[in-house]
Amino acid sequence: MKDILIVTNSADPHADAVISRFVETNRILRLNTEGILSDWDFDFDGSECFISDPLGGKINTKDIAAVWYRRPEKPVVQESMHEDLAHVKIDEAWHGLYHVLHSVSDSSWMGHPLRDKRASSRVAQLQIAKSIGFNIPPTCISRKAQEIRTFAGAFDDVVVKPLGNKGITSEALWIPYFSERISSSILLEESDAILGSTFNYLQAYIPKRREWRITVVGREVFPCTLDTQNASGAESDWRRVSHDVIKHQAGILPKGMASKLFLFMDHFDLPFGAFDFIETDQGDFYFLECNANGQWLWIEEHTGMPIAQSIADWLEDSSNR
Repeated sequence: MKDILIVTNSADPHADAVISRFVETNRILRLNTEGILSDWDFDFDGSECFISDPLGGKINTKDIAAVWYRRPEKPVVQESMHEDLAHVKIDEAWHGLYHVLHSVSDSSWMGHPLRDKRASSRVAQLQIAKSIGFNIPPTCISRKAQEIRTFAGAFDDVVVKPLGNKGITSEALWIPYFSERISSSILLEESDAILGSTFNYLQAYIPKRREWRITVVGREVFPCTLDTQNASGAESDWRRVSHDVIKHQAGILPKGMASKLFLFMDHFDLPFGAFDFIETDQGDFYFLECNANGQWLWIEEHTGMPIAQSIADWLEDSSNR
């Protein structure tokens, strides 16, 4: 048996939950990346590469059989120094870590940053989802004002979504970007300058009965329904409110849906996926997106579905191959 490397941060409860499911925790190296300039070392001698932990342990990267790339954070500079110099130190350490990690790309990975980056493409996701038989909402990504107006004019309401930016910090306050349901008439009245100032990601608004978060680990599927339409503030984007105010239940997927999820996962070479779907009053499902490294612990806490154990089993099985 070889070692399992978990790349995350010290305040990651998802990693805590998975590690607690292992019997032999001595085989697991948890690399909390914010400490790579203070507590950790990695050394390469031209032939072999080693990672050393804060307690004096040392492993050869050749002995790593499975990697779970969870939630790494950039390193922290402990000493006081000029901001530009601190930036250089952080950047060099961060890139040094990636040089090490990419040297073990032949190992089994959950959350490989390069594969996950490709799999996060909204264009690629929607194309593949549609090709394997999922319904997708009518969609427009454009900065051409007339194209946006033509699209919006076909619907009463549209949903405006971020393509990548998660939000902004203003006066030390974090302001997240959420999906916004707006009347199409608003877009029809906007100027060319506003509509064309950047790329816009629009989808037709689809009335929903409820939403689904479907977590897939390998060939295990954990479907959860979210009763968002009966939770004030969660109707358009459930991330606006605490998940505790939304009723969660383990769900049963329609026949044949799991096989489509696996086709999606296989296309992007993903061992893990957190899928978001809408279910209409008529029972139709619409694919929204798949997060290749999404959160899931709150789903386990609400429903009791053993997602942490499934991830631990996947890492264990991968390390024994």
